[in-house]
Amino acid sequence: MSSSLQMENKPRRFERKFRVEHLSPEAVSQAVKMLPWGFRPLFPDRRINNIYFDTPAMDFYHQNGAGDIHRKKYRLRWYGEDHWPQAGAYFEVKERNHELGDKSSYLLQAAAPGNFKGLLEQLRAIPEIPGFLQPILANTYIRSYFGTPSGAFRITIDRDQRFEGIFHQHLGKPLAGFTFPTPDPACIVELKYPASQDEAIDPIVQNLPFRLQKNSKYVQGVDLLYRS
Repeated sequence: MSSSLQMENKPRRFERKFRVEHLSPEAVSQAVKMLPWGFRPLFPDRRINNIYFDTPAMDFYHQNGAGDIHRKKYRLRWYGEDHWPQAGAYFEVKERNHELGDKSSYLLQAAAPGNFKGLLEQLRAIPEIPGFLQPILANTYIRSYFGTPSGAFRITIDRDQRFEGIFHQHLGKPLAGFTFPTPDPACIVELKYPASQDEAIDPIVQNLPFRLQKNSKYVQGVDLLYRS
């Protein structure tokens, strides 16, 4: 299968996360809008879909769960209501040192076929992606975007999160799409800002009525589906 791949590097930034389990999405959005820095919606809400990849030994899952300061994440991401990645999907490599992260994105110009074998063949054409990776988990959620007038700080709110396990017997077999049967009712709030703004972030964190805590959608999904 042929495709044209383009790479994009994103600047390093911090991502502070809050898992909110006892408030409605509307209440969470209202709390963000009431912050004194003038957070306002940036874009219309949209659905995000991911397929997460890992080693056969689940090394990246264990690194994240153990809180390793240096860790990686590999995922295929696409937007919209399609239940299978179409043209315009990105394969993303995220590297994190403590809470400071880098991200490289590879734009897939050709639509992926409806089977994992063909999908893996396309991804393995990218030299920077290890050939031993395999799909583990798919998830979907709706994201809201907020930002300050200066553009220095952004907050996203993810809701309606659902997961689906990808089992080895699917590899190489046709699969039209995902149904995402396993829900997670929590809202995930992420505060994102460039590394240069780290000293200015405390007042925003202190004014958010949520508890700062570690949260990984990939780890949460694996725990829900495979370890419950």
